[in-house]
Amino acid sequence: MSHVLVRFPDDEMLEGEAPDLDLDRDNFELLVAGDGRAVIPLPAVKCLTLHRRPIDPPARGELGKIALHFRDGDVLTGLLAEAPRRSRFGVVAELISPDGTEGLRLGIPYESLGAVTQLASWECGEEEGTDVTVAWTGRRADTSLVDLLAGLRHLSDLRERGLLGNPEFARRRRNVLDRF
Repeated sequence: MSHVLVRFPDDEMLEGEAPDLDLDRDNFELLVAGDGRAVIPLPAVKCLTLHRRPIDPPARGELGKIALHFRDGDVLTGLLAEAPRRSRFGVVAELISPDGTEGLRLGIPYESLGAVTQLASWECGEEEGTDVTVAWTGRRADTSLVDLLAGLRHLSDLRERGLLGNPEFARRRRNVLDRF
């Protein structure tokens, strides 16, 4: 069994054991404390934290700097520890924190990934980065209008179901529109 922290696009989190987690399948079972069970479809997940570890001494050397751009507007930066492992429904990547002191193995469904940018430096603007999304997903990365509409539709659905208040909806909607 592997311990997993599941993070959803609305920032909800669920933690448990995933005995048969495989990103080549479109869902997985999560065993939560107290005999609870949940079947979670990967398209409903923002990312999975599969493993977190301290690094002592801090990592050094020529690790690639990247930024993971999620469809909801969040950006996660880190050093790419090794080549990502692609699966049918997602990618597994190990990131080292920018200061080199912590390793984080993530499972990221393609549905939640907007772009992966290789950075020249931590301070560089987007125009200085190189988009490497196609290398990670094997899919076309030129669907920005479709992605924009899907992101707006998702936010509207969350608001209609009462999962997002109007101020949070407006903030996230602005983030989606700014990415366009």
